[in-house]
Amino acid sequence: MLVVHDTVAQKNFDPVLPPLPDNFDDDFDEESVKIVRLVKNKEPLGATIRRDEHTGAVIVARIMRGGAADRSGLVHVGDELREVNGITVLHKRPEEISQILVCTDFNFKIFFCWVI
Repeated sequence: MLVVHDTVAQKNFDPVLPPLPDNFDDDFDEESVKIVRLVKNKEPLGATIRRDEHTGAVIVARIMRGGAADRSGLVHVGDELREVNGITVLHKRPEEISQILVCTDFNFKIFFCWVI
């Protein structure tokens, strides 16, 4: 109980963010990036994606209520998907990206960005 008290007293309870990867793309200069780490079981992610006709970007089109993406509160409609577990999705078809997400069972990391 004293350890918990000391942790709270020192305000040492904020989450520690992982460092940016070494191969982080410098194209993110004028964009805001969020790195989302979701933990799921055999359930689907609970989000659909689409390719933007004008930019070619992979965009979150819909979030299914109650799915892993919805429960996290970190994934939103309109977010641009850039990477899944270190695999870039910039030139992949939505079907290929869906396969990457389906084959990932437990813990995976997703890079999203949106223009400020």
